Amino acid sequence: MKKESSASRGNKAECSLSKAEDLAHFAPMTPPHLTLLPSIKARGAFPNRRLTATMEDATQSKKGAKKAEAKAKKEAEKARKAAEREAAAASSSAASTEDLAKENYGDITLTTKLGAETVHLRGLGETHVGKTIKIRAWIQNARMQGAKMAFVELREEGNWTVQGVVAASAEGTPVSKQMVKWIGGLKLESFVLVEASVQKPLEPVKSCRVSEYELHLTKVYLVAPAPEMLGLGLGAASRAVGRLDEEEVIEEKVEGM
Repeated sequence: MKKESSASRGNKAECSLSKAEDLAHFAPMTPPHLTLLPSIKARGAFPNRRLTATMEDATQSKKGAKKAEAKAKKEAEKARKAAEREAAAASSSAASTEDLAKENYGDITLTTKLGAETVHLRGLGETHVGKTIKIRAWIQNARMQGAKMAFVELREEGNWTVQGVVAASAEGTPVSKQMVKWIGGLKLESFVLVEASVQKPLEPVKSCRVSEYELHLTKVYLVAPAPEMLGLGLGAASRAVGRLDEEEVIEEKVEGM
């Protein structure tokens, strides 16, 4: 093999160097700002990005504060409503145990006085509607309607009857549940003194002679209790049982059997 001369090797080296320079000339160059990126990151030279992060943190903090405030308000409202319910329950319990109408019913005494006008049932008319009157009458019939309402049928002389209504108010006065229970428990044919407001019923009370009006009782006092054993009340005794000629026909049929 022939050995290359030093001159030939020199020419080849120069040729290779020239090609490398030409390739470097055409190779894509890295932009200067990208070249500086690592050093900029190291120095923390992104103030806008830091500011954005700080603003986001502040926004999140405000939202959290608003949520906490709304939650606190909601809890406070719940506590207030619970306290109101407890107070109402306590008031209702106290009202149910304490009889605020105890002066408006019971046995009559020498000091019992009613200032209302005395009106007889036979004289009851339109002029009395809405007014407070007082009457003395017998209890001909009575029935409870739950624990807060009772109906009584009051009778004066001459078989004049009217419906009386007694209903407990939410405040417990002038009528309480205890008063309703006491009136509903009075024996039939008890004689009572009553103070009441005259009102028009929703429908005529067919069972009473005074059917166009009813009495809303506010005070009831027992003047004379009924006998312990009463075989037949006056109301039942006053009802017609039939005609005499019908009874005679029935007797004839019985005799013919």
